[in-house]
Amino acid sequence: MSVTTTHLPKSGDRMTLEEFRALNLPEESSLILLNGVVYDEADESTEMTRRNHLHSFAEANLAYLLNVWRRSGHRKCRVYAGEVGCELTGQILSVGIDVAVFDESVVQKISGEFPYIIGVPLLAIEILSPSDKTSEIQRKVDLYLAAGVSMVWVVDTHFKTVIVHQDSHVPEMFATGSSLSGGAALPGLSIPVADIFS
Repeated sequence: MSVTTTHLPKSGDRMTLEEFRALNLPEESSLILLNGVVYDEADESTEMTRRNHLHSFAEANLAYLLNVWRRSGHRKCRVYAGEVGCELTGQILSVGIDVAVFDESVVQKISGEFPYIIGVPLLAIEILSPSDKTSEIQRKVDLYLAAGVSMVWVVDTHFKTVIVHQDSHVPEMFATGSSLSGGAALPGLSIPVADIFS
């Protein structure tokens, strides 16, 4: 049973994952829980990301390019885009992954009644928007890596670059003229950086 709007938490409230789940929020709700803190993506006074057309364009291109690779049959997986809901651990719930690739074994466990994917993506992609703060992106990347995400790409649509983060590796920046590799997590994947922005 859904709660009434008078009982909904506000941005900045702290909750456990169990308390947040118990709210039974509708899928269209703008509330998210990230590392125990509630955020309202629709609240313009919060520090949550505001999208722009460059963000949307890069997101669409990345989803397309990853799906082309997926269909080549190198790995059984699924590509999601547009704020995919993902429960990374028992403590971290993120519904703000712009583009994510999940192994098929994770996706098969999804219940039709539960709005989030429970499991760690092979690849999480964050696309920067004008409202993003460096500290927030860094915190998100750290959370993804700590939860076991194999690879995180941070895409900058202004400078047309991608920074690749992997656990125990120095972050690498790729610009137009170079290509992104999927490594062991996404074998056979090669995406020219220029294709993300054109």
